[in-house]
Amino acid sequence: MREDSMVGTSAALGAALRGERRRQGLTIEDLALRCDVGPRAIGELERGKPTTQVAVLLKIVSGLRMTLAVTPDDD
Repeated sequence: MREDSMVGTSAALGAALRGERRRQGLTIEDLALRCDVGPRAIGELERGKPTTQVAVLLKIVSGLRMTLAVTPDDD
């Protein structure tokens, strides 16, 4: 079952990506090979490093076969 997640911090985004990677049974090294990104970059993103490059984030999201959506806040 798919569950959409809204995240508001780099830490929450990293946790969501880590959870999906683990759900798929992938190690950081497996994902790194899949999306042509260094394992260090994946680890930093999963730990919530706020300065991750957008291009790296998009490669990881794609490697996990996920989508990234940006929506307006209703407040």
